[in-house]
Amino acid sequence: MSPKPTSIQILDAALWTEIGAERSPEPEEAFHALASLLSRWLLARAEYPELESLRLFAKIRANVANPKQFLDNQGIDI
Repeated sequence: MSPKPTSIQILDAALWTEIGAERSPEPEEAFHALASLLSRWLLARAEYPELESLRLFAKIRANVANPKQFLDNQGIDI
């Protein structure tokens, strides 16, 4: 049985699909693809996508501001 992919590997695969490539995208290309993917997801799933996008980015900002605590909780070494 093969190991389950990590959430980062799953997200990488989704970004590659979004870009239409089978390689790691350049950072700007990845950010654009991620923004497109998250925008479509919010529009399809959120009752109030404009407000939910602000909430999402506030959570992202909090995680990025304190990476050690965030990644420690995920079992990821930095």
